[in-house]
Amino acid sequence: DVYLVIWGDERADQGDIYGARVLVNETVLTEFPISTASDAQAHGAAAWNSDDNEYLIVWHDYRDSGTTGADIYAQRLGNTGTPLGSALRLSSSTLPDLQMYPRVQYVSDHGRYVVTWQDDRNAPTGWDIYVQNVNADGSLYGTNVPFFAFSGWQQRPDAAFSPDANRGLTVWQDGRNGTTFKIYGRIKEPRFAIFMPLVLRTS
Repeated sequence: DVYLVIWGDERADQGDIYGARVLVNETVLTEFPISTASDAQAHGAAAWNSDDNEYLIVWHDYRDSGTTGADIYAQRLGNTGTPLGSALRLSSSTLPDLQMYPRVQYVSDHGRYVVTWQDDRNAPTGWDIYVQNVNADGSLYGTNVPFFAFSGWQQRPDAAFSPDANRGLTVWQDGRNGTTFKIYGRIKEPRFAIFMPLVLRTS
């Protein structure tokens, strides 16, 4: 029984991603670097794959800031924190734009991770929410998909999956009305290739 804690760390440069495992008796094990690429890496998130006993860590990454802005990267870790393979880039945009604030969940029924983030590749409409499915072995399943693209800003997504209902709920801040942000969400209906929008808070 071990917890994994990850954080952004500026001890060496503009920002890296570090982690440490914590036992249930509150013993903190040795910390370790997850990504120390050039420029900044920040805002990490993690998901546990209970089928294969490993993690997927995601973050936004400025290593190619001169050409592609901020991108979304991921790294698989074994259950002891050992890297499995190399870091992989999830966002596909080649423009000098920003993909930021990723979140990740593991969907055991499908053996895949679902990574969401805010994305300004469609700059005239503001920020949108994009999603990328990742197979358990780290390969990409499909391509980047605009999960919700609307006028105004959609940003800071988060998500949870219910194995019992076989569907997930994604929520985000939404500025489509131009004056105030509201909280919106979408539920994935397993029987249909569409999402059901709903407003979670209107004021």
